[in-house]
Order: sequence, then structure tokens, then C-alpha cells
Amino acid sequence: IHIGGGGYEQFLKYTLPDLLLLRSKLRAAGCRCNLVTLLRHPLLQHLSWHRHFVNERVPLCFWNSPHDCQSRMSMALACHGGPSVRPLTRDHRTAVQAMWDAFDLVGMTEHFDSFLVLLADLAGLQRPFYRIQLGTAETTAAREATRRWSARTCASLTADPPQALLEYIRKRMAATAKAAAGFRARKGKGDSRGPAGMMDCAGYGPCELPAGSTTQYSWFERDQCDAVTAEAVLSRLCGRIASDEPLYLTARERFEQRRRAAGASLPQRVELLRAEGAALEERAMRQQAERPSDLAAAAGARLKRAYRMSSGGGVPWVVDEHASWYKPHERARYSCVNCSGDVVPEKDLVGCWPLWPQFGPDELEFRCVRRWTSDPGEQAPHKYMQGRAPLPCWRTCWTPLKSPGAERCTAACPSAESAEPAVEWRARWDAELHSFKERDGTARDVERATGFIRRLPNSDFFWSVY
Repeated sequence: IHIGGGGYEQFLKYTLPDLLLLRSKLRAAGCRCNLVTLLRHPLLQHLSWHRHFVNERVPLCFWNSPHDCQSRMSMALACHGGPSVRPLTRDHRTAVQAMWDAFDLVGMTEHFDSFLVLLADLAGLQRPFYRIQLGTAETTAAREATRRWSARTCASLTADPPQALLEYIRKRMAATAKAAAGFRARKGKGDSRGPAGMMDCAGYGPCELPAGSTTQYSWFERDQCDAVTAEAVLSRLCGRIASDEPLYLTARERFEQRRRAAGASLPQRVELLRAEGAALEERAMRQQAERPSDLAAAAGARLKRAYRMSSGGGVPWVVDEHASWYKPHERARYSCVNCSGDVVPEKDLVGCWPLWPQFGPDELEFRCVRRWTSDPGEQAPHKYMQGRAPLPCWRTCWTPLKSPGAERCTAACPSAESAEPAVEWRARWDAELHSFKERDGTARDVERATGFIRRLPNSDFFWSVY
């Protein structure tokens, strides 16, 4: 779900029906296909959003979060522009609930490992594991405390706040106050349209100051910030999740029912998952100590001093793969051809590996290459709307590295001569989607629940990369 902005419920109105039909078609073909997502406790989600997008612009002591940010993001609505973000309506809440009703698994980040085991069952994975990040004693204790209090309502949390939650809020308050003070001292600007160094209450507010709520650019005053308590911030945040909270609690109860239904084996499988994750971490650390040139030789890869890739004519991703900060093993760079790219799609949409250490170690089992029939990031709607261009198609192939073996590939793409024009494919798909909505109960429920959302006057946006 792209949550880059906008004021239209794109995902609910157009993308979700497409996914329901796609799931039906794949299952009819004998494939496993499931709609899955993770929700987070709304308080933690709002605090996380503040950390990543607001921070020094408006410190937590003064910040009043956008209404129902988690639910808004699930519909592809933006949470930026806080002062203009209105609470969601009852229709929105009903529609989001209909969406989660249609999903096969809605997990909780507070029970991520249990979610991953249940997801593995849906996907048919026999031995799931992942590289755990920040797995210290302190973070483990914090996660355990979060699991306990995150089942409670905001009314309960504000009446009797758990110390673990208050301490976390105080920690974030102190960090953002320090950042805001530094922002003022250095006359920071960022993306603010106001005077340098001032809090951006207009773009990321409103700011709750001693004189009252304001959406005007304001100076950060440390003494006023220090006078605000964690309890006050908690109460303020709880006042902005009127839709987020009931949707989360409903999903959480259903997830708890799934966990109970899984029986006594689930905790055992979670422990096995964690043990496998610890072993993966050990392998990653051992590989990190090896010389990059040795790993490159084993894979037959060649690291570049100036790797360059750009999709769609966007800002190119350029990197020195020999730089000290660049860790090829954490990008599976040795076994993945042209997979050095950034996570920002317009820089390297044709790549297939992001820059996160969760992907280390490079197992060096297969060499992977992905080829496209045309650049999927090219912004050229006219080629599809007025022309005969087919949709971009990719084919991925894997070649064994450690022992001789045949190349394994996904299905071949149609030839240029036989490929169906994208505009004809979309017309055929839309006709099938209309019929599907009439006969499929879940699709009908979603259609009814989203009836309040106006349809866009035309479908030109289908052909835009953005």
C-alpha cells in the first residue's frame, strides 16, 4: 500500500477489489494466495510516525497527532498536514473493518513471532526464520512489557498507566525536545515553509502550547516543554485514535483466537523460530568477517566502484560497492545480479533486493537475475492509453552456485508480437471484476462498505507509475 499522500481512499475503492479477484483466480489455479497485514497498537504506531516524520519539527511534548493515522494509512490516505487531517467517519471505520474481514490473516506487531509462524502455515513454508534486529536484553524486556499493556483500552491506560509505557513516552519526549532545541539553535529549515528554526505547527501540528492550540509557526521553549508530563501526552494521543483503537482491538481479539486455536505447539514453534534466527545471525556475523573479494569470487560477481541504476528516468542510485559502509553480504549482492539498488522505487525499481541487514548473510546458493520486457518505472501513460504497449513483464531465474544444476526460472514473458496491449487487458479485467463483485460474497461486502467513496471521473490514474 503506497501511503505517500493524497485525499482519496484509493486502496479501498480500487486496489482491494483487484486483489480479491486476483486471489480468487490464483486459488482457482491451485496456488496459495493470501491477503495478509500487520497492525500495531495505535499509540505505538502514532509515536513511531512522529519519530520518523515529525521529530524536531514539533517535539512530542507539544505535538497533537493526526486523527486515526493507522487506519488512514491502510486506505492510502496521508497523515501529513496534521492540522487539516479530520477524524475518520463511521463509514470509514465500517469500510476498514470490511477490509480486514476480507483478509486471511491480520497480525499484531506486538506478537510478531506468532504472526510469522501462522503466516508460514498459510504460505506453506516449512522452516521460517529471520534475522532479529536490536535483540538486546533491554529491547526484549521492552517488547515483553508492550505485549502486556497493549491489550488494554486507552481508557484503562490513562486511568492506570503502566510504567513501561510512561517511560517510553518520557524517553521519546526527551529525545525530541533535545532535537527541537538543536533545530532552533542551528536555524534548521527542513521542508518547513515557515521561518528557519521555528516549530512547524502549520504542517505538522497542531501544537498544544500553554497559551492553547495553534497551527501557527512557533518558537520552541524548553521550559514549557519540560513542564508537560508523559501522562498528558498519553491522554492527548488517546484522544486521536477514535477509529484506530476499536479496529485494532477487534483485530487483536481475532488474532488471539487464531493463536489459541493453534494449540500448545505454537509457543514451541516460536522458540524454534527464534533459535533459527539466532543461528542466522551467527552466520551473518561470520560472513561479515570474510573478505568481500573472496565472496565475490565464490559467486562469480563483480562489485563496482560506481554502480549506477535508474528506473523510469528518475534520480539514479549511484554507489561505490567497495566503500567501507557498504556491506554487500547484507544485500545478497554477490548472488543477485544488479540488486545493489536503493529502497526508493524510482531510483531502482528494476532491482530486487533492498538495503537492509535483514537480508544478510548472502547464502550463496543461487545466482539470481531478473529481466524486464520494458522499464516498469517509466512514466509514459500515453504508451498504454493511446498506444498498443503491453504491461511490463519480468522473468526471474536462479542458477545453482555450489553444484552443477539447471537454471530455474519463472514463466517466460509473452513475445512482443503476442503480448496483449495493456489497455485491452485492463478492459477485459474490469469486465471480469464487475461479474466477480456480483457473485462473490466478500467482494459484495467490500463494495457495499465502500459505496460512500465517490468513484474518480476517469481511470487515467491506472496508467501512472505514481
